[in-house]
Amino acid sequence: MTHNGSAMTQEGSAMTQEGSAMTQEGSAMTHYGSTMTHYGSTMTHYGSTMTHYGSTMTHYGSTMTQEGSTMTQEGSTMTQEGSTMTQEGSAMTHYGSAMTHYGSTITHTMVPP
Repeated sequence: MTHNGSAMTQEGSAMTQEGSAMTQEGSAMTHYGSTMTHYGSTMTHYGSTMTHYGSTMTHYGSTMTQEGSTMTQEGSTMTQEGSTMTQEGSAMTHYGSAMTHYGSTITHTMVPP
């Protein structure tokens, strides 16, 4: 699932991607709802903002990469089970109750905006 553009917005209860790659190259990916679940190998975001308002963002797989300026999660749970979660940019903010990582590496590198 590849999105090249400025905004991908999902307002509802569930966004599930089971496969190998979810790539979003652009300025904003916003999720308002209860669950965003990714089962697979790669979720990559190149751009400025990935925002999640809701209860659960879960990633089962090997890689979640965000290269840009902001990744914000406001809700209850962000879970990543796999090998690597990388965020290269200016801010990763979590408002909620739990952020859980099961795997090998979480890397955050500050890059000037």
